[in-house]
Amino acid sequence: PVRLASRPSPLVPLYVGFASAQAFDIHSTWLGIDRGARERNPLFRALGPDNTWAAATVKAGITGATIWTAERMWKRNHRVPAVVLMAAVTAFQAAVDAHNYRVAARLR
Repeated sequence: PVRLASRPSPLVPLYVGFASAQAFDIHSTWLGIDRGARERNPLFRALGPDNTWAAATVKAGITGATIWTAERMWKRNHRVPAVVLMAAVTAFQAAVDAHNYRVAARLR
């Protein structure tokens, strides 16, 4: 049988939370743009307002790279920093998402 490396209980949910927050960022950004907001992130502004697939691809890459980094940290016995990294990036992304939805709601 394959033995999975143990993970601290918050790490896997943080992966799911971060991936979800990235998806909400795409949704909240395009909702705001559809209502007249401007993209302030230069990377995503360069992709153009109609290129949802490119934005999703970039977000997937960022998500994968972040999770990969946390996994490497975990495997190298930097377990607390791995959890802190995921908690920090998830919280930051959730704050960005909340801001985006507030902006979109003001533009109804």
